[in-house]
Amino acid sequence: MRIAVLADTHIPKRAKTLPDSAWKILESAETILHAGDASFRFRPCK
Repeated sequence: MRIAVLADTHIPKRAKTLPDSAWKILESAETILHAGDASFRFRPCK
């Protein structure tokens, strides 16, 4: 099984998309794990 792990992308703040080399790896993976930096704002509970 081919697994790709991706993290610290900061899209769309730091880049509009991933580099072509990253897309090539992701397209060949059977499973992709994103390990952080989701693009949403966290609102703490009151």
